[in-house]
Amino acid sequence: MTTPDSVKRFYHSAAWKRCRQLVIQLHRGRCKDCGKAGAQVHHKIPLTEQNLNDPHIALHPDNLELLCETCHNS
Repeated sequence: MTTPDSVKRFYHSAAWKRCRQLVIQLHRGRCKDCGKAGAQVHHKIPLTEQNLNDPHIALHPDNLELLCETCHNS
């Protein structure tokens, strides 16, 4: 599955970068599932072109979780 260009652009936006850093800080840099160092900020409700402009999905900390690469890929 390919990611649409609009979603790719979103992940390079200043708003996403600020939100991502906030989530990392809120989780103290630890994966929600295993407790190891986390680097992947994951949308619980997946980000799509249809919900990209909905801040409750795209940028709300309640829809985001910090995962390590292993947990994110499983």
